[in-house]
Amino acid sequence: MRWRPQVTFSTPLVWSLHAAYWFIPVSFTLFTLHYLGINISSSTALHGLTAGAISSIILAMIARIALGHSGRALIPHTAMKYAFAFIILAGISRVCAQHLQIYSTFNVYILAAGTWILAYTIYLICYWRVLTSPRPDGRPG
Repeated sequence: MRWRPQVTFSTPLVWSLHAAYWFIPVSFTLFTLHYLGINISSSTALHGLTAGAISSIILAMIARIALGHSGRALIPHTAMKYAFAFIILAGISRVCAQHLQIYSTFNVYILAAGTWILAYTIYLICYWRVLTSPRPDGRPG
């Protein structure tokens, strides 16, 4: 509650980091369950850390850092909130894929990969000009 979700939810650069962080304890819990003999694969727990935590944190950080280091205001493009949601959906679907495949004919792994690719494609489209144009304040960098 000290993260103040009622305040941070309106700031995509912040809520995306908070959502990404939650993959870490979830993944460690999945590792614990795996080593206790529960039907959780170590691959599922590992993908919680990689596809969930790491890729979400990287996307949130490069979105913020690209703006700050290019001399722009820390206000991401409106589409980035969808990119953050897609990368989180990719992590969740990848973690749940092993168990969802039993109940669905839809390939959840394709959903996970597709939303991951979509998230980073949105970033690339939104930030291409930011990353390839000079700083608006005229400073070097």
